[in-house]
Amino acid sequence: MNYFQDFRIHGYVYSTWVDNRLLISDTEIINFKCSRYLWVPDMVFETAKSTKQFGNKFFYIDKDKSIIASERYAFKTGCLMHFENYPFDTQLCMFSIALSSDWNFNVSFILFIVSSNDNEVHPQWDKENANEPISFSKKIEPLQFHLGKPRTYTTKVEYDGANFTYLYMSMSLKRRLTGSVVNIYAPSTLIVAVSWVTFWIRAEAAPARVALIVTSLLTLCTQKKNTSNISKISAADQQVEVQALGAIATLLLIRNREIQCSIH
Repeated sequence: MNYFQDFRIHGYVYSTWVDNRLLISDTEIINFKCSRYLWVPDMVFETAKSTKQFGNKFFYIDKDKSIIASERYAFKTGCLMHFENYPFDTQLCMFSIALSSDWNFNVSFILFIVSSNDNEVHPQWDKENANEPISFSKKIEPLQFHLGKPRTYTTKVEYDGANFTYLYMSMSLKRRLTGSVVNIYAPSTLIVAVSWVTFWIRAEAAPARVALIVTSLLTLCTQKKNTSNISKISAADQQVEVQALGAIATLLLIRNREIQCSIH
C-alpha cells in the first residue's frame, strides 16, 4: 500500500568550498558575477520533480581562497508513503543531493553519472561550528502531520573504480490523531453504543430492536465508505469493521434472548 505524495520545499542552499587554483590579492570579493568565471559545484537534486531558482544570490570569496555561495530554491519533490498503519502511520521522506559530472556516450545507450567522483570533489554536509546542516527559519506546523527534525547522512557508491558520494536528508512526518479521533473513532464508537440501547427495549418490540441495530450497521458502513480514501485495508478500516461485527453480535444476542423468552 504505497503511494507517492508531492510536497514543496522553499529555502536557501548554502555551499562552501576551497579552490587553491585562485590567484587573488589580500582582498575579499562579494560579487555573484564572479561565479561565471570560476568553477562552482553543479548540484543535482535527484528526488526533486521540479527545481526553480529565484530571489537574491550571494557569492563571497575570502582571502584564504574559500568560497561561499547562496541561492534560493523552490523544490517540488515526491515522498513514498506507506498507509498500512493509517492513521497511526509515520512517514519518512527523502531528499538527495549529488554533484553532476560528465556525459558518457555509448553506441546503444546514454549513461549519465550524476555525481563527481571523490577524487575530484568530496561533497559533505557542513557540520562545523556546532551548526546543523539543515534548519528551519520558523516552526512549521502541517495540518495533518507533526514535522520531525530533519536528519542528514551520506552514502558512497563505487562505480568503475571510483567512489561517488551522495548527500541525503530525511524528514519524518507523524500523523496527527485529532482528526481521526473526531471523524472516525468517536462517531463509530457512539454508533455502536447506541445499538446497545436495544437491550433496554422489551422483548415484544422486535421490529424496533432490529431496526435500531440495522440502522447502526448501515451507518457504520456509510461512515467507512466516506472516510476511507485508501484502496487497501488500513488500521482505521479494521477498527470500523470490528465495531460493525460488534453491532452484528448485538443483533444475534438479542435474537438469542428472544428465543429464550419464547421458550419460557
